Amino acid sequence: MASSNKIETRYLQEEEYSLWDAFVDQSPEGTIFQKSIWLRPLAKFQHLNFSIAACFKGGKMIGGLAFTWKKKFGVFPIIQIPLKTPFFGPVFMSSNTRYRSKI
Repeated sequence: MASSNKIETRYLQEEEYSLWDAFVDQSPEGTIFQKSIWLRPLAKFQHLNFSIAACFKGGKMIGGLAFTWKKKFGVFPIIQIPLKTPFFGPVFMSSNTRYRSKI
């Protein structure tokens, strides 16, 4: 059976954060600074919100972004990099393809 090319993107629930941390460990680009065990305590300390948006293909996580955010003027949500976090960005799983999508 062929795999689906459909990609689902959604926010992870708090009980799924351990899946995200395991995904970051497996990714060549993943660092401690993208894991929930790093970002969640810093977000709480700095009074920021914490979220993880993940992409799934065929039920398997293929990428995502863990981020902290706050509402500016109580209305507009903006991403804010927490203190003591030198790297903050998306994480992708490497792909065995010869096409541009790998790049």
